[in-house]
Amino acid sequence: HTQFIIITHRKNTMEASDALYGVVMEDTAVSKVLAVKMEQ
Repeated sequence: HTQFIIITHRKNTMEASDALYGVVMEDTAVSKVLAVKMEQ
């Protein structure tokens, strides 16, 4: 089982993924990690 970390804004690459992870800033200097499992 192989895993890759890819940083992208390309829709096709994200659609081919099993899961997406991101970091957003909701408040000043407060970061939040998001995880989304993609449906087949």
